[in-house]
Amino acid sequence: MTGTTDKSADEPQAGAQGTKRGSKAGSAIPTPSPGSHVNPWIPHDDRLFDRDSIIVMLVGCLLFVIGLGIKLSVPKFPELASIVDACVPPARGLCEKTVRAFDRQSHSASEANWAIFLAETLQALGLTMLAAVFISSTVDRRTRGYFFDELARKTEALGSNVLLGMFETRHHPRLFSLVKEHIFEKKIIRRNIDINYTLTDLDVDLSNTRLAAEKYLAVDVIISTVSENINVAQTGTKGIVELRIRLGLPNPILPELKPFVKVNSFRIGDVTLSADRIAEINEDLQKQLVDDGLVDAPVNIGSVPMMPGEQVTVSGSYTMVKELQDTEVFRSNEIAENIHLTVVSKSQDDLVIQARSLAHGKLYGQVSPTAQQWKLDDLSLPLQGIMVWWKKSPKALSPLQSAPGEPRKSVTPQENDGTGDEPPPVQDVSNA
Repeated sequence: MTGTTDKSADEPQAGAQGTKRGSKAGSAIPTPSPGSHVNPWIPHDDRLFDRDSIIVMLVGCLLFVIGLGIKLSVPKFPELASIVDACVPPARGLCEKTVRAFDRQSHSASEANWAIFLAETLQALGLTMLAAVFISSTVDRRTRGYFFDELARKTEALGSNVLLGMFETRHHPRLFSLVKEHIFEKKIIRRNIDINYTLTDLDVDLSNTRLAAEKYLAVDVIISTVSENINVAQTGTKGIVELRIRLGLPNPILPELKPFVKVNSFRIGDVTLSADRIAEINEDLQKQLVDDGLVDAPVNIGSVPMMPGEQVTVSGSYTMVKELQDTEVFRSNEIAENIHLTVVSKSQDDLVIQARSLAHGKLYGQVSPTAQQWKLDDLSLPLQGIMVWWKKSPKALSPLQSAPGEPRKSVTPQENDGTGDEPPPVQDVSNA
């Protein structure tokens, strides 16, 4: 969840690079074959030994040591040299005793030494387990990796053919992987997102600086989200998903404005972040903002584990710095069921504020004397959301300006009429 702004990004040209001149209409286009970019459906395990392998190795070592200990604890047979010495005259009586002792210590009544049998069995079992883990971690791992890679390539080709057969469209094979990764594999969904932007004049004296002729706004944001773990796995810990709370705050171009970008507070479930934790987050944020090439500064708020079906409410507040005429884009990394946006202007300047949907759903607006609200009551995919922009209202009423109290219709890309009142281009930046 974040706000971003960009005033220099170029709008992509629709319809560029169409059919080449001289090409035959309706000619067959070869289906692209899956290449090395294909993501495996079953991810590789790069660990040399996994948890189960380590357990088997430890059990094998333990069995081997137990067997060795039993073997060493069994009374040893008399040495053959002692038997020969005992049987050489004149020690005939001693010879008989030594031979009988050898027979009693080496055999039981059934002519089998069960202690030695158990020791040898444990040692063999332990060595077999160690050998099995070694083979599984080397030869078998390479074989399984090759199999999964081939399976992924075959699956991508199959997915492309399915799309071609069902929808009569020839998409790139990678589309199947992208849809799977960014939509179907998502384990978390935002049931609700509420955002409140309050625009106020930046309360700082700029009279003796190079920014004396400029005017800036502090955008105080209050956000509340309800996230749910939609993982259906119910066995053990497989269904637990880690909810990571992150922001991407726009990085001001001018160094004088960077210190005013900050995180004010956050609450994850029933836990409110301490003042020390907020100070630590802001300290890391300021380090990120030093890099002028960074468009959005990543902010890691924290994380919380979620059981299957569990819902967690996250609320927080942060401050951004914007210009008097600027753009704000809010997007979520997760699928959202609805997004509600409220903008309140407390600036001394009369600001005209507009918004539009960056998703497929329609944006509904409502104007009140003190605020403007927009609702996107439809599913928005990852990295979709709402864009809002504002500008200083001209002193005289413009023909393009709406009547007081009458909300303007949100402009969609298909409805741009070239009057100059279209929203600025949207920057394609990945945000949390």
